[in-house]
Amino acid sequence: MSPRTKKQIQHIKETTRGKILLAALETISKEGYAGSSISKIAKKAGISKGNIYNHFLNKEELIKVVLLEGMKSIVNEYTNLKDGIKTKEEFTKMVDQNFEVLSKNHSYWKLYYSVLLQPQLFQLIQEEMMEMTSPIIKTFTEYFKTINYKDPEAVTWAFISSLDGITLSYVMNPEWYPLDKVKQSIINIYTKHNRP
Repeated sequence: MSPRTKKQIQHIKETTRGKILLAALETISKEGYAGSSISKIAKKAGISKGNIYNHFLNKEELIKVVLLEGMKSIVNEYTNLKDGIKTKEEFTKMVDQNFEVLSKNHSYWKLYYSVLLQPQLFQLIQEEMMEMTSPIIKTFTEYFKTINYKDPEAVTWAFISSLDGITLSYVMNPEWYPLDKVKQSIINIYTKHNRP
């Protein structure tokens, strides 16, 4: 058997890292941060505990990477916001994308909210999350300004808070929650012109 190439070694490392992140996401979302251990995560990933430490310093760093990579995947959905939101159609498309991300990433959002309810864990990612999301917040604020909301910044935060509440309700009971109807309601509310 010939020695592995650098490309093969890199592929193995990336595959292993992906297994670890997925196992951490599933384990921590099911058992909570305190109830999870590196041993449990390693068992779920089908690798040795030592192999996890080859990739991450500790459980704290692992959870930080899981959350930030999940958030990056969500932020990437908004890449076409660079030119801003100029029309109702563009706003609707962004809301549609947000709801699509939500429905496809139930495990991530379950973990995300379990972390939000644990302030010491949220502090691990708070600064990076604000840095990642601030351009999106600015874009929505500009949109609400163009459709004549008197306080577009406050409306942006109300909109984001609405999305957070929707996400939490959906995460708690996805089979029961009327996600499509709620999405349409949000679009109707936030595309009105000349609102206070």
